[in-house]
Amino acid sequence: MKQYLRSSVVVLLVIVVTLVAFGQQSEGQQRRSQFFKNFLQRQNKAVETILVQAGKLKTDLDEMTTNIGRRQDLSKAQGFNFREEWAKTSEEMQKKRELIEQQVMKLTPPSQLRAEHQESIAELQSIHALAVEEKAEKTAKHLEELIAKRNKEFGDTMQKLGFPAGRPMR
Repeated sequence: MKQYLRSSVVVLLVIVVTLVAFGQQSEGQQRRSQFFKNFLQRQNKAVETILVQAGKLKTDLDEMTTNIGRRQDLSKAQGFNFREEWAKTSEEMQKKRELIEQQVMKLTPPSQLRAEHQESIAELQSIHALAVEEKAEKTAKHLEELIAKRNKEFGDTMQKLGFPAGRPMR
């Protein structure tokens, strides 16, 4: 009888441990699922924004192209106004291009952005290591500050893009 009781307790214990482990795994899967859902929503929003801005950019380019022909028939005063409009339209187009570039960055996986950032500061880190080795304290300090500044800018950019501060869940 004691043997059956022990076996039953062991089996129940194994079942409880298995259920707890499964529950924890399920929570992890839910977090990953939520991360990917958010990531896909951000990507969909980014694509929509890119399409809207690209349409506006195309309209501006078409308008500028049609206005080039009429430029030659304008008086000096009209020509001055035309140049002001041209400059204003060019400035607006630049803002649209920058917005498109930002949205394209949102389409890039965070891991790729981090890898590109690491690659961009790797050379600075190697020069810093060399400066420390050669006891060039001022140079090492300056490089530390530069690396910290670039890391902060990268963190700010990631935050603006809506990516999590830490590493994305895998």
